[in-house]
Amino acid sequence: MQPLRKDHVDHYKDVVHEEFNTVSSSIESEIHVEASDITDKKAPHFAKELGFDKLISELDKRVKKLLKFQNEKARIEHDLEVEARKVAEQIEDKFSGLRRHRKWSTDMDSIKVKDENPIDYVTKKFKKEQILNEEVSKKILPILRKIVTTKEGTASLANVSGYEIGGKTGTAQKSVGGVYTKKKINSFISVFPTSNPKFVLAIMLDEPKTNEDYIYHYRDGSNIKYKGTPYNTSGWTTVEVTGQIIEKIGPILATKYSKE
Repeated sequence: MQPLRKDHVDHYKDVVHEEFNTVSSSIESEIHVEASDITDKKAPHFAKELGFDKLISELDKRVKKLLKFQNEKARIEHDLEVEARKVAEQIEDKFSGLRRHRKWSTDMDSIKVKDENPIDYVTKKFKKEQILNEEVSKKILPILRKIVTTKEGTASLANVSGYEIGGKTGTAQKSVGGVYTKKKINSFISVFPTSNPKFVLAIMLDEPKTNEDYIYHYRDGSNIKYKGTPYNTSGWTTVEVTGQIIEKIGPILATKYSKE
């Protein structure tokens, strides 16, 4: 048997050393895996024993609250921005209206009551051309009269006996944020006497309410009464007010006719 040379000895040392490192690495890897599994299984137990579980749970709740607050904050900011934009648009509309009527306001401010009656001044200052042809007006007047006198009409509560009242009701739903609501603006434009028109009375009510105890008195001589306001429409609100007013001012205006 030949003696081992030094280079052979070094070679075998390297082989043994390499094999040792391989086995050692494998064992360390297995130990790390087992240690990780043990940690995952034992961590909750250790955390509970040390009181960390309550702290972790509390921290989790706080984080959830924070996230909820951030989401709610974003929603509120969005809603506020939308509302602010709507208000800004409404303000702009108001200013636009003021700009359109600026000439009128300026002219009204320049009226000198001592020099001339304001009503006469405005009548002459803003006198307009006749809108409707006289023949068209004559055809419309009987129709306006029927709105007050017939069962199909919507203004029978304004049929004050002796005054030949005619008119047109108007019921408009209010819009809030581009959506119609149950709130209304009601109007009734009346003219009398329709056989020889002399006066126009315009009544407008903003958001009229119903009243179940109110007593309506029909003014056509029938003495019919009706209790309660069934609807907050023009026929039950502005028409009623018009009837009351004409009952009071009719004799003063001396427009009452014996023929009805």
